[in-house]
Amino acid sequence: MTKENKLVITGNQTYRIEKRPFCNKKAGKYLKKQRKKKGLSVEEFAQKMEFTVPYVEMLERGRKQMSLETCIKICKVLKLQLMDFYPFMSEIEKKIIVDK
Repeated sequence: MTKENKLVITGNQTYRIEKRPFCNKKAGKYLKKQRKKKGLSVEEFAQKMEFTVPYVEMLERGRKQMSLETCIKICKVLKLQLMDFYPFMSEIEKKIIVDK
């Protein structure tokens, strides 16, 4: 494993993470929809994520790309499955998850 790869274990799942950003405006909209569905304000969500409010807003608008590691953290906080973000991932990220 290189410096750019590491393993992240979530529950019974282990993912090999590469430091490559992904996501887009559709993923940002999905994130915002799920955050609101959980009844969290941007401020509450940012606090739980240990992010700044402007960073969360940029993610939700698709102006900031998120790493796969960040996506996993989002899934933990919002109690989502990583596969919920699968449609928004590049082929590289999809392969990482499938090959884990």
